[in-house]
Amino acid sequence: MDAMLKRLLRHPIAKKPYTAIHFSHFDQHGTPLYKLRKIEGTFGAKEALRRAFGLLGAHCFHCDKYHPKGDLGEMTRDHVVPLATNGSEYLHNLLFACKPCNVTKGSKGLVSFMPEKAAAYLDALNRHLDHSVRPIKSTSKNKAA
Repeated sequence: MDAMLKRLLRHPIAKKPYTAIHFSHFDQHGTPLYKLRKIEGTFGAKEALRRAFGLLGAHCFHCDKYHPKGDLGEMTRDHVVPLATNGSEYLHNLLFACKPCNVTKGSKGLVSFMPEKAAAYLDALNRHLDHSVRPIKSTSKNKAA
């Protein structure tokens, strides 16, 4: 079950830098912690994203402009569901966005800001969940037999 949990707690977008972030364990408060290749330690979701960007750079989820690796600078962490509307700081709710796009989005949710990008995110999330649940489903079948 440990491998299945690790798969489930990955970011739903299957491209760099998101793929560089891997679930490690839960801390004493139940918060998921992540690790990155080539970097020692474990980190919360926001810090893991920052460090992944430092290693690999990222595209803005909204405008697709590439920002090279290094300090976040003009890149920000954006929330799919804003904190103002009960969004979380969990990895699946965080995306990279350039400052101009994030400022324009403001406290809107992804669906109301850019419906076509929201659809792409939901497709990625659905693929991720299908991929994560498939091994659980086959394990359940084997136990029932």
